[in-house]
Amino acid sequence: MPAQWERTLDRWRNAGLVDAATSERIRLFESKEAESGGLNRPVIMALILGGIALAAGVLLFVAAHWENISPSARFFLVLLLVAIFHVAGAFSAPRFAALATTFHALGTMSLGAGIFLAGQIFNLQEHWPSGLMLWALGAWIGWGFLGDAVQAVLAALLTPGWLASEWMVATDFKGGNVRVLATGLLLLSIAYLAACTNEKRDLIRRALAIVGAVALLPLVMLDTVAWSKEVGWQVSLATGLEIFGWMVAFLLPAAVVYVLRGRDGWPIILAAAWALGLGMLSREFLNINVSPPSETNILVYFWCALGFWALGAWGAAEGSSERVRAGTAGFGAAFLLYTLVLVFERQAPAYLWIWPVLGWVACVGWGVRERRSERINLGVAGFALSIILFYFSNVMDKLDRSVSLIILGILFLAGGWALERLRRKLVRQTREARA
Repeated sequence: MPAQWERTLDRWRNAGLVDAATSERIRLFESKEAESGGLNRPVIMALILGGIALAAGVLLFVAAHWENISPSARFFLVLLLVAIFHVAGAFSAPRFAALATTFHALGTMSLGAGIFLAGQIFNLQEHWPSGLMLWALGAWIGWGFLGDAVQAVLAALLTPGWLASEWMVATDFKGGNVRVLATGLLLLSIAYLAACTNEKRDLIRRALAIVGAVALLPLVMLDTVAWSKEVGWQVSLATGLEIFGWMVAFLLPAAVVYVLRGRDGWPIILAAAWALGLGMLSREFLNINVSPPSETNILVYFWCALGFWALGAWGAAEGSSERVRAGTAGFGAAFLLYTLVLVFERQAPAYLWIWPVLGWVACVGWGVRERRSERINLGVAGFALSIILFYFSNVMDKLDRSVSLIILGILFLAGGWALERLRRKLVRQTREARA
């Protein structure tokens, strides 16, 4: 079965966009790239799933016989697993580099299991964050020797995990730690998202950007909840400890951005201001005594949408698909969640529905401006959903049943036809402008 690039190349050749000589040169180049170690998606998925299955199988085997193994044998078994995976990676590196990367990743993950199991065997659980520190150190050493993206991602995940665990232990799980921790992790995810630039888009930077994109939306939700007064975690910390925590929360992401981008990392300052603004606006986010809650929360959703819009625009300016997708997903999620809140709040004033409608219209305009058809599709779908949900929650119960169904049918048929025509026209204009 021909690859996607081969089908695209044949289509271009048949359309007369490239001549036969250019087509053959492209085909030869891509073939050499594939022979030199390029991997298609099925191979990558096979390596990932195979690594997970192998790790799970070893873990289940060891767990099944754990009670029958002496403490000294347990410790030896843990060390043996770490050694076996790394040795297997070293032997497979000259023949299949991707398989070697998988083995080394399993070795580093086994190191973490070994550290915590050794702590359990020898009753060394006095300060459990030290185990994460040693695990992160092992990942950094692995990245120093191997320089591959998987070791870099493990180090990028384990290091903030260690710092977060140290902070939680130092604050005895009190309330102030959640605000500091959520804000710091949110800014760090934005720092990871900023890894790719116009000039630098290697595999490690792309992996960090993907990590930041995946973590961003959950961390925004965590930060919103953490700053709310209703959570009940707001216990005062010692002044010196809280100042130190805030310094790390802001300076660590700034340092990461500076290492990755140099002076071009100045947008992290705007991100820090946005994160603080989100925290301040979220103080009444879960306060059920405010009626209706949407009037209090509207600024939270709007602030989130504004931040995601800025992130997507930043990504479009630098050609970062990770930032563009994260910004688009977050922008849509902010207005979708707000729309769902309005549905469940039967007493919410009707005028509050104007905000999700305007938000989806802005999403369409954003897509037209930056020639992104997926934003146009998302905005049109969200606009239609908002109109339908508004009809069900605020209009339908005020009309006779037959009249309401007739209007609903007209809304679906006429409105859907008009919206689909508009969507196709905008998408066509966008594709023509990009061409």
